Amino acid sequence: MHHLHTKLYEAWDRGQGDGHGPLLLVLEDEELSQRLDHVRAQVALEGPEAVVAAAESVMDLLAALYARVFP
Repeated sequence: MHHLHTKLYEAWDRGQGDGHGPLLLVLEDEELSQRLDHVRAQVALEGPEAVVAAAESVMDLLAALYARVFP
């Protein structure tokens, strides 16, 4: 999450106008997506439930951000 957070803020700072172009590059980064999916799966297996719920919330927020940035 720290890596994703950093990449998103850097992208926002680099953006012109609405900043969406650089954000899309981060959100569509295949390697980053695979890493996030791997970590989410690992968290789902190992728990605890509160951490699993938080990980799922993060993934839901990323999907919502993507939908907002790329209508």
